[in-house]
Amino acid sequence: MWHSLSFRLFMVLFVCGGLVASVQFLPPLTASDEPLVFMPGRPEVASFDPIQYCQSNLSGVSCECFAQKAAQVLSEANARVTGFDYANPIDLAVLQGSQNCS
Repeated sequence: MWHSLSFRLFMVLFVCGGLVASVQFLPPLTASDEPLVFMPGRPEVASFDPIQYCQSNLSGVSCECFAQKAAQVLSEANARVTGFDYANPIDLAVLQGSQNCS
């Protein structure tokens, strides 16, 4: 019985260690080498300037951080929930940027 318990523990440690080691080879989910570009085909998004919006409408918010967060939201090519699309991507970008950068 002691032999089978030690073997099971060894196998659990071996499998868990293998999982941890294999995850190290996956690319990070939040990093990208591609520059952020706003979604094509949406004129309201193309005319939105996050820095100008932040400087004229928000106080107590880091405008550089706000611009980065807004660009991330506006460059998202896929809907976040399958089958649904956000009604106004600019409102979402303003909400995300102002909440995360205050």
